Amino acid sequence: MKTCYFCVLGDSVLTKTRVPIDQRALLARANRALAAENFVLRKTKGRKARPTLGEFYLLNTKTAGIAETHINLEEFCRKRGVLKEYETLAE
Repeated sequence: MKTCYFCVLGDSVLTKTRVPIDQRALLARANRALAAENFVLRKTKGRKARPTLGEFYLLNTKTAGIAETHINLEEFCRKRGVLKEYETLAE
């Protein structure tokens, strides 16, 4: 697979850098991609639900049921092709 990075010239040396993507923007991208499959990715609200659902969970919009819990946002988006190689989740 071809490696693609944005390059920045600094101190006469070409260095590879990654473009930071905000968590909110990445979540919106993921939900646009998942809409055709009748799923939506949600962020858990409140401390009580977090041990059960994790920080993010996948909701089936047809059945209103939880399809997947404890989702790592960055890994999930990379697998689905929403987050490109040259991008990274901003801290």
